[in-house]
Parts: sequence; C-alpha cells; structure tokens
Amino acid sequence: MMQSLGKLEEGFGFSEKQKEIVREYAEKTMQAPKDRNGILCMPTRPELEQIWIDVVTAVTPYMLFAGLAFNEQRYINFAAEQCFKMYEIFLDPDCGLLHQCRGFREDKEAFSEDHWSRGNGWGYLGLAELVQYLPKDSPHRAKAEKYFKDLSAAMLRYQGPNGLWRQEMTVDTCWEESSGTGLILYGYGIGLRLGLLDRDTYYDAFVKGINGLWNLCINEDFSTENSCPGCLCPGSGKVKGTIYAYINEKQPMRDEPHSYGSLMLAMIEAHRNGIKDLVRLK
Repeated sequence: MMQSLGKLEEGFGFSEKQKEIVREYAEKTMQAPKDRNGILCMPTRPELEQIWIDVVTAVTPYMLFAGLAFNEQRYINFAAEQCFKMYEIFLDPDCGLLHQCRGFREDKEAFSEDHWSRGNGWGYLGLAELVQYLPKDSPHRAKAEKYFKDLSAAMLRYQGPNGLWRQEMTVDTCWEESSGTGLILYGYGIGLRLGLLDRDTYYDAFVKGINGLWNLCINEDFSTENSCPGCLCPGSGKVKGTIYAYINEKQPMRDEPHSYGSLMLAMIEAHRNGIKDLVRLK
C-alpha cells in the first residue's frame, strides 16, 4: 500500500491499515499521562497534573467509536470514565456549570473561575455522544443520561435573549459567543430527538438558539461571527483564570476556526429536528 503526504492511498489493505491506526491511537490514548484521579493531563509536564475540559471532546467520541467498531469494552469504558471524571471535578455545584481547567494558575491546585460557554460545550459534547451512541444496556448509560440532563438544565437558565450563550455564561452583560452556543444546541437537538429532554421545556429554546446563530453568527456569505479564539486559562499573574480574564483577555472574532464545526453540528441537529427553513432578519 502506498502512502504519501501523510494520507492513506486507497488500494489493497486500505481498510486493514485504517483499523491498525485507529487501534494504535486508542491504545496510546489509554496509556497517556494522567493525574492523581486518572484524568488525562498535559503530556508535556505530567508532574503538574494540568487538566482541562476540552480533552473530553478530543477523547470521548474517539474512544467510544473505536470501542464500538472493535467491540472493545475497554475503550468504551475509558470514553465514559474520562467524560464522567472531568464533569465531576469541574462541576460548580452552585450553578451546575463547568469550570474549564485546573493546574494552570499560580496556585497549581486552583481551578479556573470561569463558566466558559465553549468549555461547557466541550464537556456537553462528550455527554451528548455517550447518550446518543452507548448501547442501551451499557452500564454507563444511566450516569450519562443523568449528567446530560443535569447539564442541559443548568445551561438553559443562562440562555440570553437572542438565544445565544455568553462567553462567561453567568454574566448577563458579557458578549455572546457562537461556538459554545453551537455545541450546546447540538446537544439540545440530540436530547430532543432521543426524548431525553422535555419538548415543552427545551424546543422553543432550541429554535430560538438556532435562529440566533443564523442571524447573528452566520453571515450571508457563510463567514462566521462571535467565536472566542483559543482560550486555555487566559490572563497572567493573579488575573489568570479569573472570570475577568475570560471576558476581557479574549474577544470575539470573525471566521474563528472553532466556529465552523460547532455551527455545522447545531444546524445538522436543527434539520434533524424538522427545521427546514430559516428567516434572515434584516
């Protein structure tokens, strides 16, 4: 089999080689550095035990789908456990939302103070994929559904009047953020389709959010607006990781790379939930 420019060429043994690569990286993921709680941590400085919620989106779907493809329960267990452990450790019990990270501030035991919309979206996406694709008899299903419903309800309280969620979700004067909104609406669409989220409670919020994305975050030429640039515990010194830093150190961008996939996922779920046409408000 030929290989060029880092891409597999179709031909003899193509599928077999693909499977080898998927399994190779699944095994590498399981052996990657972890913190004291068994949560995957920053591999370049594992002794610092730096953990962050973004990893859920990178790890949970990959390991879940690898486990389903190979009928490998170890991979499915790992997918669920990483998602659950990060949800539990980053959960702010006062509001039900998630913080982004631990270990990146001056106090290495301190969590970031944020309730960042895309950070909550990263954690929510992992739960959404678990409730969507775990086998019905999975031992992880009950916990996945509970955490999915709990986070859904917590986020609903902070949806803004335009249907969007804000960069810092708990501050109603903060700027509206599109990528986190897209991820949240993706999960809401899944929950509505599966009957996990009550239609009377969530459907209007879902439609309102989809229309908000269409009118405020997706331009007529399909460029995007209002997405936060890369944002891992922003700021410096004593300000690092504070709510102030999340709001002021990062500002929304046009055509920010994180926006595209998030908005596409939301719009796919809009279509799956019967929304066929959207009106462009002038």
